[in-house]
Formats: sequence, C-alpha cells, structure tokens
Amino acid sequence: MALATTLAAGTTPGAGQTASEPRLILSVFGGVSAGRDAWEIPRQPLLVLGTELAPRYDTLRLGRKVRPGLVLGLSGTFFRSARLGLSAEMVFLGLSTEDQCTMIYENAGADPQSRNSQLCGDISSSGVTPTTVAFSVGSVLRPLPRAAVSPYLRVQAGVAALSGNLVSMVGSFIDGGSRLERIVVNDPSSSRLGPSVGAAAGLMIPAGAGNQLRFELRDQILFPRRVTGPAADVNRATAPTGSFALHNAALTVAFDVVLEQKRGRRY
Repeated sequence: MALATTLAAGTTPGAGQTASEPRLILSVFGGVSAGRDAWEIPRQPLLVLGTELAPRYDTLRLGRKVRPGLVLGLSGTFFRSARLGLSAEMVFLGLSTEDQCTMIYENAGADPQSRNSQLCGDISSSGVTPTTVAFSVGSVLRPLPRAAVSPYLRVQAGVAALSGNLVSMVGSFIDGGSRLERIVVNDPSSSRLGPSVGAAAGLMIPAGAGNQLRFELRDQILFPRRVTGPAADVNRATAPTGSFALHNAALTVAFDVVLEQKRGRRY
C-alpha cells in the first residue's frame, strides 16, 4: 500500500513540480480579417464617348472597400528566456474589394447607348483581388510562462508583396454587340513591395503532450497606395495617389507544435 502511494505521488505532475515552459514552437494559423474603406472620389468627371470634338462629361461617384478576407500563415517562435522570445512569420492575406459607382450627373441624350451608365453599373458589380504575402520578424513577451493559460504580446515588422493594387478601376459596356473595357482610374506604377508592421495579443493553452492552441487578436498593417483625387483624361486617366495605413485586424486560431521545452522545477 505504501509503495503504491509512493508511485502515484511520483507520477502526479502538479503535486511537486511546476509546469514546463515551451521554448521552440512551430505554428500554423488561420482566421478572418475585418473589412474597411479604401478610397472614394465624390465627383469623377468621365468623358461622354462620341463628344471628343465638343467634350461633354458625366459625373460619377466612385468608391472602393476592402472586404473581410482569410488570414493564413506559418510561424516559428524561439524563447531565449522564460519571458522573451523571437518570432518569424509568413502570412497570406486574402484581400478582395467591393467597388461602388453612382451616376451623379448624366448628359441626357448625349449618348443614346448610355455607355457611361453601363460602365458604372459594371463597376458596381465587380472588384479586384490584390492578395498579399507578408514576411515579418519580431519579439514576443509572455509574462506568465508557466501558467496553465499563458497570455502574450507580440510586435513585428517586415515586407509585404501585393499581387495587384488598390488604385486601378476598369469598367465595361456594350457597343455594337461587343463588350469593351474602359479604364476609369489608371495605375501606371509597377511597385508591389512595401513595408508591413503588426501587433498581436493572445493566449497559449496546452492541448496535450507537445501541442498547444493559441487564440490571437492581431493587426497586420500594410502601406499600399490609394486614390486621393479624381483622374484626368488629359493624363490617361491617372489619378493622384498617396500611401495609407491599411489595417487588417483579425481573430485567428493557431495549432502549435512544441519542439523544445524546459521542464518544470521540483520543489
């Protein structure tokens, strides 16, 4: 009886030993980011086709919103000490946009085919998908490394590559039985790389031997260009642009594989 009691006491981790500390962690994570407005042109003049010799213009209101999208990624974290660690991350942001167009003024009778009105309707039913891959490094602080539920904070910085842009806007219309496209806002720039910064707060929760779950509220900030004023026909529909902070706030869930951990102390 005494021997059985002794063996049972020796196999109970909480009786005389503190919890272990994960030191080297590999993670896969996913979630959904929130949407937000990107830009708006309250009054965009657009030449009525067929009036080039005596120009007449319709007026449109143009806008672009970033829809909620998927966030997927891989990360690695190495804690050099109990509370402070280094992290590296690759994250995919599935950005997509919802474009909006409203006819503010239309020259009645100037174009019997109402091609500008057709174009405006086509813009409102379309969008772009400038998906982004960001690579970041940063620091992680966990104030309670041995707690059953361990909170943490992370800051990071790096670069992001966009597959498209948030500037150009193209619409289409029917003319003579054929569907033609017309550039309303042009983007002659070819730059697709830019800085990225981010911050996150979350909880680490053990999920069996060598694994844990993380629930994280994060914000990955990109700095793409957006339209800041109306495009001009004399400049090939090129509009003035400027960089802005595009926040991608998201709630994510991660599955962690703990490759190395420091065992708890006995007392």
